[in-house]
Amino acid sequence: KPAAVVNRLVGGSELTPTSKHCHAVGDMLARMHLAGKDYNRHQPNLRGLAWWNETVPVVLPFLNDAQSSLIQSELAFQNHVANSAAYAALPRGPVHADLFRDNVMFEGAGDSVQLTGFFDFYFAGVDTWLFDLAVCLNDWCIDLDTGGMNADRTAAFLDAYQAVRPLIGAERQLLNPMLRAGALRFWTSRLWDFHLPREAAMLTPHDPAHFERVLRALPHLFPLMPAILAGRPIRPSAAAFRALALHDLEADEQRAVLDSLGFESGQAYRTMILGRCRVRRDKVTCPVLCLSGGRDRIVSERLSRGIA
Repeated sequence: KPAAVVNRLVGGSELTPTSKHCHAVGDMLARMHLAGKDYNRHQPNLRGLAWWNETVPVVLPFLNDAQSSLIQSELAFQNHVANSAAYAALPRGPVHADLFRDNVMFEGAGDSVQLTGFFDFYFAGVDTWLFDLAVCLNDWCIDLDTGGMNADRTAAFLDAYQAVRPLIGAERQLLNPMLRAGALRFWTSRLWDFHLPREAAMLTPHDPAHFERVLRALPHLFPLMPAILAGRPIRPSAAAFRALALHDLEADEQRAVLDSLGFESGQAYRTMILGRCRVRRDKVTCPVLCLSGGRDRIVSERLSRGIA
């Protein structure tokens, strides 16, 4: 086979990134996009929309009714988005398309951490830069327990990216749909790898359920992010409450709970997800019970245990 000999990147991957790591990746991703702008060779994203349309019907027999409904409705939505004028206006160029935490190297720690390189361009091709950005946000800025976005890491990533390459209007309009596209792409590929492994493939299938959780949470959580980051009160819609916190309850129980809900404190939520919830132990003079939903898609069990 053809081969290339290259210098080895120094450092190691960071599987529990902080806002500083996300800032560094966002900055370098934008620089990579601009650097490849005038590259004159073209290979399409081989795991793009055409592949989703081919592969989703193949994995449907392995899904339950709720999963089947979700993946088919999302695929229909993505085909609709791809035919829109806003999508046609998105800037395009070479993309990594798989820039997860284990495909980036860092050296140092704390304030001295330095990004030393991206690697594993196996799935690279030409696609919208926004899709590449969305794939990154869906990994670097996601709480792995719930599939929900971490507001602080999201802001750090987007601020760094836009300091180099500001998003145009069409990109701002389609950021949430492209986040959903990224989740659909990797849910589909992980289902395919898990249920239909290729013979002799050197591949360890990843859990498909992770990107199912991301896809269920994204349409409801992302629109709330500006208010959460600002610490303003938030009032999720009834659909959001049903999808994120009440999904295991019967319909009549959901209605009863929804009738009693009001605004949530965006400031308290921001404090929790940023890990800044501190308790003065000397001020607690009575027993305290901390309750958490075991399958809550907003606040993870890990976060609840930390607060408790």
